[in-house]
Amino acid sequence: MIYQHKKNQYAFSQSHFHAGEKGVEDFNSISSKGRKNRAGFTLIEMIIALSIFVLTVLIALNVYLIVNNVQRRTVAMQKVQDDVRYLFEALVQEVRLGRINYDFYADEDNGINLYPTVNGNNNYVLAVVNQQSESIFFRRSSSEVDTNDGQGDKVQYCQVDQINNIDCDLADDGQWQDITPDGVKVDDLRFIITPSVDPYTEVGAGVLPDSCDETSNLCPFGYKCQTDNKCKFYTDGGNYQPKVRIVLKTESTDTRIPEKSKSINMQTVISSRFFQGKVQNNNYE
Repeated sequence: MIYQHKKNQYAFSQSHFHAGEKGVEDFNSISSKGRKNRAGFTLIEMIIALSIFVLTVLIALNVYLIVNNVQRRTVAMQKVQDDVRYLFEALVQEVRLGRINYDFYADEDNGINLYPTVNGNNNYVLAVVNQQSESIFFRRSSSEVDTNDGQGDKVQYCQVDQINNIDCDLADDGQWQDITPDGVKVDDLRFIITPSVDPYTEVGAGVLPDSCDETSNLCPFGYKCQTDNKCKFYTDGGNYQPKVRIVLKTESTDTRIPEKSKSINMQTVISSRFFQGKVQNNNYE
C-alpha cells in the first residue's frame, strides 16, 4: 500500500516534470519569435528610406525657390510699373491743370518747331505754365552726357526761379533735375502739341510775312507756308483747345525681370482745362 502510494507520487512528479519542460520549450519558442519580430531595419532599408527623405526635401526646396523667384520678379515688375505710372501721371497733371507755354516754343533759339513734319513731331521738351503762373519744363535728356537733342535715357525736370537765377536753359544741365525712377531707362519721350501756336493770342503786326513760298522758309516757328502762299498754323482738324499727346517708352534695367516684360509703353492725349476765351489767331489751316 505504501509502495503503491509512492509509485503514484513518483508518476505524478514525472508528469509534472515533463509538463514543465514542454512549458519552457513553448516559452522559449514564443520569446524567439518575439525577438525576430522586434528585429531592426537592414542597411538597404535605411538607405532607401534616407533617399526618399532627401528627394522629398530637394523637391520641396526647389518648389520654394521657384515660388520665391516668381514672387520677387512680380514685386520688381509691379514696382517699375508703379514708378513709371507715377511719372506719367505727373506729366499729365501739369498739362491738365496748367497751360502750354507757347512763348517758349515761339522762340526759335530753342529750336523746337511744333508744326508737325512728314516724319512726325520730335519735340522732346514739354513747357507749361501751372496754376501759380510758374514756368515748368520736362525733357528727355541724359544726366551723364551733355545731350540736349532728346536722345538721352532720362526724364528731367526744371522750374524757373528768378530769385536763384534758374531760367531752365536747355544747355545748362546743372539747372535740371533727374526724375527718372530707379531701375528705369527711357527709350522714347515725345510731346505732340496742338495747335502749333497759341490760338488765343492775336498775332502782332509784322510777325507773319504778307506772302511766302515753300522754299523761302519765311514762316516763323509753328507756321507753314500753304498753297495760297500764306503762313498758317496747324490745328489738328480745326481743334483749337490746346492738347498734348504724350508718348513714353521705358525699359527696366532690373535683371530679375524677364526680357519680354521689361518694356513699358504708355501714351495718352490730355487737353488743358485752362480756358482762354475766343480764338484770336485766325491764321490757321
